[in-house]
Amino acid sequence: MADPGCTATQQLSNTGGQLDNAISSIGLLLLVIAAFFLAAAMRRTYGWEGWVRPTRWTAVLITAFAVASVLTQEAGYAGLFERLVAATGAATLAVLAVGILRRTRGTS
Repeated sequence: MADPGCTATQQLSNTGGQLDNAISSIGLLLLVIAAFFLAAAMRRTYGWEGWVRPTRWTAVLITAFAVASVLTQEAGYAGLFERLVAATGAATLAVLAVGILRRTRGTS
């Protein structure tokens, strides 16, 4: 809905908009589920136990941003919360990558 005057109804009036909506929703759901699975795996992996709580809280935060996006859609804040979801997900992946690099650097 980046075009001026575009509404949610207009966005979903064609196949591209419907696919975007469905794939984005499924992707967000999978991201949150994956974070909880990751936390469970970290709990069982030596050296990663301390990352369990932050991983779970990050999943909760992403969920809260997604819910806020839906609830504030009419007020015009949906885009803000969608960007917060994306930024939180990207930052989480970056922090995880740094953690993996630190652990594997000494084993090479």
